[in-house]
Amino acid sequence: MQRAILHCDLNNFYASVECKLCPSLRGIPIAVGGDISNRHGIILAKNELAKAKGVKTAQTIHQAKMACPSLTVVPPHFDRYLYYSGRARKIFEEYTDCVEPFGMDESWLDVTGSSFLGSPQTIADALREQFRSELGLTVSVGVSFNKVFAKLGSDLKKPDATTVISKENFKEVVWPLPVDAMIGVGEKTASLLTRHRIRTIGELACVPEGWLFAMLGKSGPMLRRYAAGQENSPVVPAEYVPPLKSIGRGITTAQNLTNDTEAMALIGALCEKVGARLRGYGMYAGGLCVEVKTNRLTHHSFQCRLCPPCNKTRSLSKQAYALFASSYRWKDPIRAVSVRVSDLCSAQAAQAQPSLFAQEPGNLSPLEKTVDALQKRFGKDVLQPAVLLQNRKFSLEQDFEITLPGSTI
Repeated sequence: MQRAILHCDLNNFYASVECKLCPSLRGIPIAVGGDISNRHGIILAKNELAKAKGVKTAQTIHQAKMACPSLTVVPPHFDRYLYYSGRARKIFEEYTDCVEPFGMDESWLDVTGSSFLGSPQTIADALREQFRSELGLTVSVGVSFNKVFAKLGSDLKKPDATTVISKENFKEVVWPLPVDAMIGVGEKTASLLTRHRIRTIGELACVPEGWLFAMLGKSGPMLRRYAAGQENSPVVPAEYVPPLKSIGRGITTAQNLTNDTEAMALIGALCEKVGARLRGYGMYAGGLCVEVKTNRLTHHSFQCRLCPPCNKTRSLSKQAYALFASSYRWKDPIRAVSVRVSDLCSAQAAQAQPSLFAQEPGNLSPLEKTVDALQKRFGKDVLQPAVLLQNRKFSLEQDFEITLPGSTI
């Protein structure tokens, strides 16, 4: 039986929720943006009117208002978005129990077993009508025989549309599209492919896998299979919790950091949070990454292996300090710092990776034990590193969490 996969994308989700809850925003160009005073002044979402004026997601608010002087920028209300995301999920589950979220405003649905409700296109159209009537929101739906083409379909017509990409028509519909229209092809990959005169999805589908592997590594043949309509990954049911692949914490500072002392203090505080999360999951980290963003908005990423894997704050801090000190040259002040650990493994796996040159201390310190116990009982934010409270440059409101699950397509 041929699979029937839907990809549902709530149109301009954040902006649409704001317009629904504040009708005076309807009919004017609006965007949802961060707080300029806290230096989070970027566009998170925009409505169709703002998009038509040249407003783009991830622009600074200043850039957006240069493109559209009449733009109204409203602050984000994530509690509202979570509420409507939950409502959307309940609607999806009326049609199938095989729903895979892809962010807050997108989901894949496998409706192969829901043929008693009608054809896949009929189900898609019914979903759109139900979203309009029950939530006052619109959704674009892609219908196809795999996840990649279903997502591509939901991107092709917006807002409030159903697009069917079948085995019979995908070469006519998909292959003429630019290669970066397909999920998995980012800006750098698209640029590299274009330099080799691979500009469309159809051209990518016809390139030998060996040549793509030589150019892009293992992702090359994978992207070719996507383009050729051969992607067959399952829609993962909602109850499935993917294994963690990395954990991180980061802060955008209220004021720029200008010296090692400030940077090291912040890195230590972030390592304390990351270490506590690792121990809470019973995991050890085999890789460490310190990332900084300068006041010029340039990014620098420094990585190293942790051998043996560790999860203790003092070990993470020592490695992170050394990594930063040996890598960053202070050409520009720093406005954001994050610490991320990867290559996570269990205690048993960590103990099976001995090192001739380093040893992870055997026991947690009394302080680490106390912190872990308090966080387990009262929540992960019950304690904060003192440096975050003492230094006005380190605003607690800027603290954000990075938790990356298992690989997605």
